[in-house]
Amino acid sequence: MISRFWKLAFLAISYIATAAPAWAGLLPVSATVAPDGSNYRYTYGIVLTSDTKLQSGDYFTIFDFANPIASSAVMPTGWTLSTAPLGGNPNGIVPGDSATIPNLTYTYHGPTVAGEVGLGNFSIDTNIGASSTQPYSFASITQRSIDGANDSNITSALVPNDTVTVQGGGGGTPVVPEPSTLLLMGIVPPIAALFRRFRGRPAAAV
Repeated sequence: MISRFWKLAFLAISYIATAAPAWAGLLPVSATVAPDGSNYRYTYGIVLTSDTKLQSGDYFTIFDFANPIASSAVMPTGWTLSTAPLGGNPNGIVPGDSATIPNLTYTYHGPTVAGEVGLGNFSIDTNIGASSTQPYSFASITQRSIDGANDSNITSALVPNDTVTVQGGGGGTPVVPEPSTLLLMGIVPPIAALFRRFRGRPAAAV
């Protein structure tokens, strides 16, 4: 009986883990660092994923990018750049974010674009050449094509390594779990309790 119970439990967990839609939004699919005079140019190739729309006012943020030289920024037409020590995180997204290191927020102001499509390269200089890929250091907001709802995401990105901390950007709160993760967190304890209950029962007489 226990064997059958666990088979059903694993099937339920597998279904929940794969049932959530794979929305993504904007992603930094490439990142490079190259000397630029006495500084270093960081270049990010950004892609709008499938089933997603980019509308005017949507944006993405690279968190804790140390010593950005704003005047050196190059980006595709229709985008603007702003820098601030905090902010640029969509609702529900909790990055690691230092209060003393600038964030780069690129905001879109053009016509609606439907994914999947490459948006081009976004680059900027800093005087820091050493870099590392940090978790929770890139977030964006777009809209889902299917219903127009806001679609937020967070992922890792290459940043100047002055920002290396526990949370990849100043020791902020870890990313909020996705709905499928929360469901798994809710289903596993009851399954474990049922297992203990079945394991504690005496064997039936034959």
